[in-house]
Amino acid sequence: MENDEIVRGRGKNKCFWTGEEVKVLIESLQELACDPMWKSDGGFKNNYMSELLKIILRKQPTFTKQVSPHIESKVKWLKNRFHAIVEMCKESGCSWNDAEKKISCEKQWYDDWCKTHKDAKGLWDVKFPYLGDLEIVYGRDRATGNVAEDFAQAVQDMEDVQNLEEGHEGLDAMSNSDNDKVEEDEVNSIEQSTQSSSTSTRNSKKQKKQSPPIANVSKKMKSASTTRGDLDASLQLLTSKFGDFVEGIQANFTTMAAAMSNEDKREQLVSDRRDQVVAELMKLALPSGDVMNAADILSEQISKLHVFYNLPAEMKRQYVINLLYPPSTR
Repeated sequence: MENDEIVRGRGKNKCFWTGEEVKVLIESLQELACDPMWKSDGGFKNNYMSELLKIILRKQPTFTKQVSPHIESKVKWLKNRFHAIVEMCKESGCSWNDAEKKISCEKQWYDDWCKTHKDAKGLWDVKFPYLGDLEIVYGRDRATGNVAEDFAQAVQDMEDVQNLEEGHEGLDAMSNSDNDKVEEDEVNSIEQSTQSSSTSTRNSKKQKKQSPPIANVSKKMKSASTTRGDLDASLQLLTSKFGDFVEGIQANFTTMAAAMSNEDKREQLVSDRRDQVVAELMKLALPSGDVMNAADILSEQISKLHVFYNLPAEMKRQYVINLLYPPSTR
């Protein structure tokens, strides 16, 4: 497009992908998926598209498509198709025909499935030759669980409890003042009881008049006690939540440490496999020239090296032949 201008809108940026371009894209995704700096159990990390483009250009310098919208759209399409097929094949009545590279099920079953699974539309009797390759990319994506309550929410809960406590300080002070007043009235009553009987009678009436304030104070003290109980319960709940938050932080640190350890192990694994690849290839009864050429390819392209070692023994020879002599060139 002129001046690299991107026209937004449905269907405005459609472009044709060659088979070689799709192959390079998937190989680049596989390489990125093996790198813990860019891939975790929950999926790819932020800004991975830029790194993906760098890998593609390293493999195919003539690649001209842009991250947005071309690569993003193609990756989304591949991912949706992969998960839609995997989801269908989990159900009885549908399976994967690896020979023909498409789903195998009754048409009526497929039509019923599509009524509630829109992503599955367009897969009936249509080949999707990338399922096995995308297993390396998306097959291990799993939810890792949610971290406990985040820090901001925990701080907000602490502030709420603090405000609740400060709001009831006035009530506690009023309760203490009323208690002092009750004690003073009781002392006056005792002193007046030593006077004459007429004065005692008058004091008795005075005490009766003072009984309502005592009852009111009792009610206030009871209310304060209830509020204090609610406050204690809130503090216990906050303490529990904050403990969960701390455990979540510790889990994150543990995950980061494990990722660093896994990176070291991954590098060691790649080194070991490179050292042993010639011996593995010699087991396949290939000509010596093919063994050396295949060793060069597998040593340079880590994703293919991992695929080779993960394949069953009976499939390794055919995989190497396909690397050396692609079907399109035979």
